Amino acid sequence: MLVDLTQLDWRRFEDLIDALLRKEGYEVPSRSGKGADEGKDILVSARTKIGQTDVEKTCVVSCKHLSRDVRKSDISDASNVLSQHGANGY
Repeated sequence: MLVDLTQLDWRRFEDLIDALLRKEGYEVPSRSGKGADEGKDILVSARTKIGQTDVEKTCVVSCKHLSRDVRKSDISDASNVLSQHGANGY
């Protein structure tokens, strides 16, 4: 199935990203909803093994649905966003 991303509004774009992450096996415990998202559109988590240890990784996903390249100024300060949301990946 092909999707013309230019035809999606920001909300449907986030829905698409959410669905793709879930299909890849990520849990999606949090979405930002409307308004200021404090640098986070979607919060995802995944479990993996490192040696004998189970590790949970929580990542912030910031969706950018723009008609131009994403610039550094479009992205929130990663270290602040990670701290604010208790995440360890961006």
